[in-house]
Amino acid sequence: MRGYGRRDELLGEDGKNISGVLARFCDFAEEKQSFIAWLTQFCAPEIEGIDFLEVKELGDVMAMFVEKGGQRISARSISDGTLHFLGTLLALRTAEPGAVILIEEIEAGLHPTRIRLLVEYLKAVTRERQIQVIATTHSPVVLQWLSDESLRSTIVFGRVPDHEGTIMRRLGDLPHFNEVVERTGIEEMFTTGWLEMAL
Repeated sequence: MRGYGRRDELLGEDGKNISGVLARFCDFAEEKQSFIAWLTQFCAPEIEGIDFLEVKELGDVMAMFVEKGGQRISARSISDGTLHFLGTLLALRTAEPGAVILIEEIEAGLHPTRIRLLVEYLKAVTRERQIQVIATTHSPVVLQWLSDESLRSTIVFGRVPDHEGTIMRRLGDLPHFNEVVERTGIEEMFTTGWLEMAL
């Protein structure tokens, strides 16, 4: 993720070629400004621009993030959380219509106060790009911002005594889920162990 990239290559599953894909994406001024706005809102409020260091003879490119005041920080030096989230945003923005994107620990590297923005972004980008996102999380904060329909369709995984292997159930299918979530909220259901007991 921290290396040079190439404009003519795709984003790797491990985030390889972030700089190359970002450079190609930023060739369009409107897309570039939209992307900077999302990046600023989500995890890097000090970033006000993106530039690129290019080695034309080799076709290599390195993303440079421009902070307020003009300081430039390369993809090699940006925080792990910001880089991880940058890869997630690029995967979502460049996915082919109809694609299925799998994201593990969707909240990783993201400040809890920005999780609502992430959920809103996912709703917007899935509609706009006609893609499906399957994400894992251990954060009740992510679930708090889901619509009622999405929350009830969320699948919980767990292990219970006297049962071999992992059990998976839709939250909406758990006994008394609707009443309990309305009374206590999803965070308390996580912290008290109610979900595990309900499996």
